[in-house]
Amino acid sequence: MTEPKASRLGARISFWLFVAFLVAVAGATAGWFLGADLVRERIKVIARASVGSGGSFVTSGITVTGFPFTFDTEIAGVRVTGRTPRGLWEWRADRIMARISPWRTGGLTFDLAGSHKLRFRIGRQPLDLDITVARAPGEFTEARDGAPRIFKVKTAKLVIREAATGQRIDADSVSVQLFGYARAKTAISETSAGLLLELNGVTLPKAADKLLGRKLERFSAEIQVMGDLPLPLERPRLTRWRDGGGILEIKNLDLAWGPAKLSGSGTMGLDEALQPEASLVARITGHGKTVDALVAAGVVRESVARGVKLVLDMMARRVGPGAEAVIRLPLSIQNRVIYVGPARLARLPQIRW
Repeated sequence: MTEPKASRLGARISFWLFVAFLVAVAGATAGWFLGADLVRERIKVIARASVGSGGSFVTSGITVTGFPFTFDTEIAGVRVTGRTPRGLWEWRADRIMARISPWRTGGLTFDLAGSHKLRFRIGRQPLDLDITVARAPGEFTEARDGAPRIFKVKTAKLVIREAATGQRIDADSVSVQLFGYARAKTAISETSAGLLLELNGVTLPKAADKLLGRKLERFSAEIQVMGDLPLPLERPRLTRWRDGGGILEIKNLDLAWGPAKLSGSGTMGLDEALQPEASLVARITGHGKTVDALVAAGVVRESVARGVKLVLDMMARRVGPGAEAVIRLPLSIQNRVIYVGPARLARLPQIRW
């Protein structure tokens, strides 16, 4: 092959390689912009499906960036509404950041940092909450191949303020993980959904001074819903769930609040009046100071406290000299009354579904 012919062949190869590169870039660009449109629609579909009938999902705009490798999404001016038996609830957020990778199917990561407003009712009492959080990264994974749908978020420097009274709750960190299985029907021996919750460094409202103090050092628990999840929480659904044998399994319960330190596990269900009833086995330390604090707060009568402390002192064991006394005993809730072993401790308010 002569040098001019070789040169022309090399030029042709370079030209076609360049054309192939342009086609690939054009295809990738078109694919990304098509994907960005699909991301916008997918967000709307997920949000509308989550709020159900009677709810709404509105934004002031959805912006997608991150070309060409990711879909970085900013959802601005979020307003979500839904309906419960007690009326409407509403959630507003200045913005939500989300990232969807085209190489990762069935999920997304997000960040809920910023300001939020939440309005809903507990019983007949309306609540209007202002929420700010410094960091709140999270992840959502869709259900597939028998695995559950998972939502998890971990916050730092969370502040919740009730608008009407100014009462507030501050938390150094909160970790929440929700999961649910996409089954048409869940057997009573199967888990339909669950919650993993961990709170650290919580400062409670001033009213907590009347209990065990405003500082909740730690609370964590794993809760599993056995049987079909009764959502929304309406009396007919709750009744069917209860009558079918539905219960909550509580595992790895850990509480450090004031003088009280408690860990344990057990079950919780609903009685004939749809009020909580529970049976747990707990390991408790600081029982004497805890009972004294409840007496001082007016939660437990002095006459009752003497009997409770006598029973607890007899049950307490020390693992060594100078060690704190430890009690292992059953905790139960029956007819809205909390029992520590056989001793009646306090009465719970009625839940009006």
